[in-house]
Amino acid sequence: MLDKLSTKLPYIDVVVIDITKNLQLFTKYKLQIPILELDGKQFIAQQIDVQKLVWHIRWNRFWKRFAKN
Repeated sequence: MLDKLSTKLPYIDVVVIDITKNLQLFTKYKLQIPILELDGKQFIAQQIDVQKLVWHIRWNRFWKRFAKN
């Protein structure tokens, strides 16, 4: 999934966090791996439609630019 996102949206930053290195994160997310966080909201990545996610990211970028003006 991250490969698809990075090719469709090369301008986004993808950060991979190994939760096994942090007990608090591991305890919180161990049953939901992988997790995707976008604009402060967390999603279980296995339930995400990549096309819808791409649309959402593009819409948010557009809206943020529009809202500034």
